[in-house]
Amino acid sequence: MNICIVHRYPPSLLKTSDMSFPTLVNKLIERGHKVYFLGFKENGKLSLLENVSYEPINLTFNRVKKFDRNFKSVLFVFMVPFLSFRLAFREKIDLFYCHDSLPGYGFLIKMAVNCRTRVVVRLGDLMTGYLFDEKNKIGNLLFKIISSVERAMLKRVDGLVSISSTFRDFLIAQGLPEDKISVVEESVDITKFSSCKFGERLKQYYGINKGPLIAVHGIVVPWKGIETLLKAVPLVLNHVPDAQFIIVGDGPSLGGLKDLVKELQITDHVIFTGWITYQRIPDYLGICDVGVVMRRGGLANNFVLTTALLQLWACGKPVVAPNLGAISQVIMHGKNGLLFRPDDPEDLATKIVHLIMNPNMAKKFGEEGIMLASKKFDCRVIGNKFATTIESYAKKELHGK
Repeated sequence: MNICIVHRYPPSLLKTSDMSFPTLVNKLIERGHKVYFLGFKENGKLSLLENVSYEPINLTFNRVKKFDRNFKSVLFVFMVPFLSFRLAFREKIDLFYCHDSLPGYGFLIKMAVNCRTRVVVRLGDLMTGYLFDEKNKIGNLLFKIISSVERAMLKRVDGLVSISSTFRDFLIAQGLPEDKISVVEESVDITKFSSCKFGERLKQYYGINKGPLIAVHGIVVPWKGIETLLKAVPLVLNHVPDAQFIIVGDGPSLGGLKDLVKELQITDHVIFTGWITYQRIPDYLGICDVGVVMRRGGLANNFVLTTALLQLWACGKPVVAPNLGAISQVIMHGKNGLLFRPDDPEDLATKIVHLIMNPNMAKKFGEEGIMLASKKFDCRVIGNKFATTIESYAKKELHGK
């Protein structure tokens, strides 16, 4: 069959944001399918895809620059339906797999290709849940309106791939057909996170002392709620005065977090690294003693099993994470990690101190994390699961028949 994978990111960037992507492509090819890729072109580099028909949009995409990212994302939503229609007509595409979580464009592709081609959409998160505050009356109203439109669009496509069973249950409760929805989780490349090459150099560069180091990493956005961690810092210092905290990443919330650090007078205990490339993340995680996964309490965050958690596990680090739907299904509190009440600095501080004070427990949690990440979430395992799932949709009857 002819299968086209659609994503904003060019292949080289997608390979660093989704470690399962190369395995997905290779498995589809091994099984005799012809694979196409539709997305923005590489920025001055050749595509890293082999044996794939690369159909680039003749523009580059910069994930780091906010304006470029937002403008190109909107442009992508409205361009790909026309490009998909042309590609489907020219190459007789059997299935478009929308690997990007941008809302709406999978539905538009389905409208463009109509009944001739299957369209499957991956739901990496509930984006509308991040954009609109459900606790605010106006935000809640907007969320309900846009969610109803989004549900109507999702009903028109031929298949949905959610990232957690919690998300799948929510979609079914919203009236989407159960037999249309599959679950394929996030992944991590175990081999990339198994060693820390430049740990001592990083410690010297940032002036990290011999006290325990607590790390949180990833894009710094409001729905992560990293301010809760910063508010927990003084409480941790009451018990562990030499503890330090490192915030690895950049994003729109960074300026506000830096202001909060000054307000709390904890500047000497908090390090901001700014943007760090994917290749360097293992070294930063390798030097920490406790990893913290941050997410605010709220509907959308219940559906996400973050790659941050999987990367910390792959590094063998003990993890403290919010007690939210998908996360609580893989972290068994007291067995392979600790859960804290979302948005509660006191509870978070208590759990961090508990891990620091119990090194044997921390070591056990790290070992359990490596085992689980390797067995269930390694990119080769998830990539194979992706390929099997997409292939099953390709063989199904077209939606509506």
